[in-house]
Amino acid sequence: MITFRKFGRLGRFGNQLFQYAGVRLYAEKNGFKFSLPHWIGYNIFENIKPQNRVELIISKFLPTRHLEDIASYNKIEKILYMIGFYKKLPPITSLAELYAKKENNISIYSYLQDPLSLQLIKENKDKIKNWYRFKPDIENKINEKVKEFKPWIGVHIRRGDYLIRPSLVVSLDKYKKFLQENFKDEQIFLASDDPNIHLEFKGFNIIKPEKPQGIRGDIFDFWMLSHAKAVIGGGSTFSWWAALLGGSDYYSPPLTHLWHNGYDPIIRKIDLFYEKN
Repeated sequence: MITFRKFGRLGRFGNQLFQYAGVRLYAEKNGFKFSLPHWIGYNIFENIKPQNRVELIISKFLPTRHLEDIASYNKIEKILYMIGFYKKLPPITSLAELYAKKENNISIYSYLQDPLSLQLIKENKDKIKNWYRFKPDIENKINEKVKEFKPWIGVHIRRGDYLIRPSLVVSLDKYKKFLQENFKDEQIFLASDDPNIHLEFKGFNIIKPEKPQGIRGDIFDFWMLSHAKAVIGGGSTFSWWAALLGGSDYYSPPLTHLWHNGYDPIIRKIDLFYEKN
């Protein structure tokens, strides 16, 4: 069985979409069973099954395979190693090596956003889009609420945790300038963790459809982005996945993990799979 024991504790919703897809692809391509801990995807997507109790127990005993895109040890473990408490640090491997070995009964630990992961997502895009198809009741509830607003341009502006890391923030002026030059006459839906973000976009045709009861705000935002005519993002995995699932044109800097020190993010039309900074 293939699992991701710390699934849900390494990044938010967009990162989890990468991790679920990466683990499931690895398992299915090698003929292995897979099982992941509970997450919001079980409640909103039609073709994702929850982990049962037996699978949960088994997963606790599987060895971890740390992939090379993230350190396989924390600072405390490194200090313990340096003073001789640990004989060695946990090993790091690559996704390519994992596929070559076809190792079963492991727990993967990774962001799964490396070039090979992106290539596999591209090659299996239709299959993954089917996994991430919204449940009919959610699709119908939201569609009924927003049908009068169609079509719209979806804009994702992440603040929250990004504000403590200014190097990851695309300025509002860049968003407004891009919209003014390319979509000034379009209806705009703003998806953001800042509830007052619409106040910064006076002069634009901002729509604010009512969210159906019982649906989380971030999931409503994700649905709206994935059903937009075009998606404008700031380099987050959230808007990346919305554009992929919706088949929309994507305007954004590349994913933030590709940004180098001092990088000045530019909003432009990009290829989801191969664009570099």
